[in-house]
Amino acid sequence: MPAMERSFATHSRIVNDLFAQYSNTFVAFCELINNALQEGAKNIYIEIEQAKDEELTPLLVRKIVIKDDGNGVPESEFADRILYIGTDAKPGGKGIGRFAAIQIGSTVEIETVAYDSSINKYTKVILPITEEFFKKNKDVSKITINTVDEVLEGKGNPYYQVTIKNLYSSIITEREKKKKLDENLLLQNIMNAIFVRYPIKILNKEIRFYVNNSYLNPTDFVLGTPLKVKVDYIDKKENEYPIFLSYFNIKSTLQDIKVFLTVKNAGIETIAATFEFNAQWLSPKVGSWFVYISSEMFTADMLRNFDFGDLDENGRHLRAFIKDQLNTFYKEKNKEFDDFKSKLRNDKYYPYKSIEATSNSKVIVFDKLAYLVEGK
Repeated sequence: MPAMERSFATHSRIVNDLFAQYSNTFVAFCELINNALQEGAKNIYIEIEQAKDEELTPLLVRKIVIKDDGNGVPESEFADRILYIGTDAKPGGKGIGRFAAIQIGSTVEIETVAYDSSINKYTKVILPITEEFFKKNKDVSKITINTVDEVLEGKGNPYYQVTIKNLYSSIITEREKKKKLDENLLLQNIMNAIFVRYPIKILNKEIRFYVNNSYLNPTDFVLGTPLKVKVDYIDKKENEYPIFLSYFNIKSTLQDIKVFLTVKNAGIETIAATFEFNAQWLSPKVGSWFVYISSEMFTADMLRNFDFGDLDENGRHLRAFIKDQLNTFYKEKNKEFDDFKSKLRNDKYYPYKSIEATSNSKVIVFDKLAYLVEGK
């Protein structure tokens, strides 16, 4: 395969500082997934080469590969679509998402096969890059690099693959914390983390994920059929917006309800804020839930402090509205338990009928245990 010398280009700005812009390495990894979704991928294959338990090594993960069956990038468009960075090539983006892998590891290889309409043939391009390229040249337009280019005979299968090696050691991550390997990128955690990030697309089978050749099956995570509810929200200025709440009953030994507020990021639903819906009054049979909330009115800036409670009047109004919706939904699920508690507290042997409990928590625990015993 012939080698070709290529140069990066930039939109008259220094972009070096943008290569560690994501809050952690899992978010950077999700940017690679988002790119695949934007290119029409239906299947995403992830390979994680992890050190064995008995091995003495400072790095838990040696290599991460993500490959998709999207359209790929033809050789004639490679310079404009891959090497021209720091632009607004995609709505809402900076044109650097395809290099998010550099935040995860110092050595990255991009490999792609695509149909090239300019020559009516399939082409293959391999681009090796390292963090050192950008450390030595803050102005990326001064970087030249050799790619491997090949015109394929016959029909090819389009794909786009990113291989990440030489993940950053603790010596580097102590100083640059955003480059630390996130726990969600470990083999034992990544399937659950991906499901949390893309549940609707996975359940609707818009995209299929495979991790080390194992299919991420949505039925391994969800009980029953998810429910989507549309409600109308009126803000403090009397503007009306539709809000969508998607409820997922999750297979889990925990009883908790996690709420995710999402925004559109270059056309992809992305989690912008998370909080836990604390409802001690709920029946233990209600189980664990993920609730995803979306609306055209949501923006990343608007939701940035949503999970910390540091909100203006409009934010507090929205938060109260969402909590009311959650209360309404789960009170309906809680009817059987509420009826049981009413009968229980009228029982002459109920311990807290004549003796005052030292805390409300003790009453809640007793009621739940009695409910479970009664059910058995």
